[in-house]
Amino acid sequence: VSKYYDKENHNSPIIEFKDRKVGVFGEYWGLIKIGDSIVKNKNELFITVYRGNDKFKLDYKPILEELKKNSK
Repeated sequence: VSKYYDKENHNSPIIEFKDRKVGVFGEYWGLIKIGDSIVKNKNELFITVYRGNDKFKLDYKPILEELKKNSK
């Protein structure tokens, strides 16, 4: 439905659906467009984005590995 930075929540990047709002890594926020269909299955580390006849994945695994590495 929309996407924006939530100024009341530390300027977090948000994607708003018909029934809920979801925070997204800033790196991926810019790749998702209003009108895309998005699928995130439980226990998967990626989001599948459908745009017209195109399909691509946004993989969280490298980001999570980097966060783990930097937290040590």
